[in-house]
Amino acid sequence: MNEMTPRASHSAAPERSARQWLHVVGIGDDGADGCLPTAASLIASADILAGAPRQLALVANSNARRIEITGDWRASIEALATHCGQRVVLLASGDPLLHGVGALVAEFYGPDEVRVVPHVSSFALVCARMLWSQPDVHLVRLTGAATDLLERKLRPGRRIVVLSANDASPRHVAAALTSRGYGASRIDIFEHLGGAHERCAGDTAASFNAAQDDRAIARLNTMAITCVADAATDRGLASLSSVPGLPEDAFEHDGQITKQEVRAITIARLAPQNGDLLWDIGLGSGAMAIEW
Repeated sequence: MNEMTPRASHSAAPERSARQWLHVVGIGDDGADGCLPTAASLIASADILAGAPRQLALVANSNARRIEITGDWRASIEALATHCGQRVVLLASGDPLLHGVGALVAEFYGPDEVRVVPHVSSFALVCARMLWSQPDVHLVRLTGAATDLLERKLRPGRRIVVLSANDASPRHVAAALTSRGYGASRIDIFEHLGGAHERCAGDTAASFNAAQDDRAIARLNTMAITCVADAATDRGLASLSSVPGLPEDAFEHDGQITKQEVRAITIARLAPQNGDLLWDIGLGSGAMAIEW
């Protein structure tokens, strides 16, 4: 069994034909009217429309049976196999294969069964609004309140697009930038991208972090960050390297920490690869595991 093989629970599902029956269709905030002809045709001819309530609400004129997915997406996508033989359209935001549901669908179904029709991604739309060349922009997707993936990408002059987790993400990002010495960075918050209610508000991270206003921010928002290090920020802390050997000041510690040079040599010798797992058993401060 390889990692693309459906799980054992699929044995209870009916035998599926090789015909593509599951169509993952990207949709924007402008709804079905903004879809390309291929996507619009699939939506119009669907027997079943599945997706989150927000996506389903964007398709008003359809007689298809609707399946709202509000809980366990993995189980819901696996359960779609019971509808093989019908034309099933799974609605997704923007480009389903760019930090979207498309990757999850690929865990259960292959190209003989699935067709993906992408819409313009929020990443592409933000770059277009900012006139940023996409290859020169870094993309970060937030999960919850964690901002460590973003913090590792901070460099003076760097451009970053952040896919928010929710309406609280801009405040988490502003606080992280300010605490890391990037309070002078500009954050442009895009809401309802591509829709009739699209809007953008921008400010420095420090100003946004200090503001006590309760301005409502759409749950689905995307941020464009132009990194500017504060004048008083130490260069070593403003630009944490992506190679091992972080400075001691990058850690919270009590002085008992494996030194920078030792960490750099040890991690280089271990040579971690994508997917490798490190068990940290009594190594001391935990700095080696954090570097890993």
